[in-house]
Amino acid sequence: GWTACFAESVEALVGNLAEVRPTLWFAVPRVFEKVYSKIINQVEAYPPARRKIFNWAIGVGKQVVELQAAGKSPGVALRAQHALAAKLVFGKVSSRFGGRLKFCISGSAPLAPSIQMFMHAVGVPVYEGYGLTETNAPICVNLPGSNKFGTVGKIFPEVLVRIADDGEILIKSQKNFREYYKNPEATAESVKEDWFYTGDIGHLDEDGYLKITDRKKDLIKTAGGKFLAPQKIENLAKSQKVLSQVVVYGDQRPFAVALLTLNQEYVIQYAQGNKILYGEYAELVKNEKIVALVKAAMDEINGQLARYETVKKYIVLPREFTVEDGDLTPSMKIKRKQICGKHQAELEALYN
Repeated sequence: GWTACFAESVEALVGNLAEVRPTLWFAVPRVFEKVYSKIINQVEAYPPARRKIFNWAIGVGKQVVELQAAGKSPGVALRAQHALAAKLVFGKVSSRFGGRLKFCISGSAPLAPSIQMFMHAVGVPVYEGYGLTETNAPICVNLPGSNKFGTVGKIFPEVLVRIADDGEILIKSQKNFREYYKNPEATAESVKEDWFYTGDIGHLDEDGYLKITDRKKDLIKTAGGKFLAPQKIENLAKSQKVLSQVVVYGDQRPFAVALLTLNQEYVIQYAQGNKILYGEYAELVKNEKIVALVKAAMDEINGQLARYETVKKYIVLPREFTVEDGDLTPSMKIKRKQICGKHQAELEALYN
């Protein structure tokens, strides 16, 4: 058996981890994103020499992780470098999580592969899994020794998965729910011939790993007839230091636009380091140096996308998305419809 502990709040999480010293940690992607941002913000404040050591260690860690993911072992020189990196950097990072953590499991939404790679590199491996309430939790998960970045793992033996013609993931299992309570219409729509229609779009790769692309209802069809997956674009943004969250908009429009929130701690830190004077944070996000940082980040994201997927225009909001404001679910997933509805006039103005 095991002892299960629950964090008091997101703000108290780091202290709770140090207190409990867990061996296994379950969390939603937004928690790991905040952990990643916190580490990056702290590193940016380091003296140049210390920052250089940290970045070197991360590079070594990533090399080791990439070799292991390919089924290879690092050579003698790389093993020695990794041992030194663990002593100088990774051990200190691990101690922030209690020092006993074997691995973490992430679920409920996609975790950006770049963040997952980073966490593996610093010795805090995060494995993605997938499941729904209707399937009584997981139907697949990555695990140590059987992990592929960007996927949610291999399907469990007792579960059957089929990909519909439109890419929707269908699941058949004895674990599946029977019906929605007093809602026969929703049941008939979601369950057909014992197959549960998940509403998620994805595919199985050549090794049997399931990859989730997006929610079917979230796919954007541009006025030119091209389909784009907003989660793909939004996940790319998560590795950009200056950005916090991105919400893409553009259904039946000529091109994609977006709402951006910034990494407030990083932006303020950058302003202090570059002697940028400002009154309110809302004023700071409009400063020409911050605007240039955001543009550089968006240009880098767009450079990884097909032309029809690129975000042509965007709005920088002077605040974060929060659960309290109705922008996020309790598990910190974006409420796309509510956010876009709240800012629809501003978004539509981008097309004028």
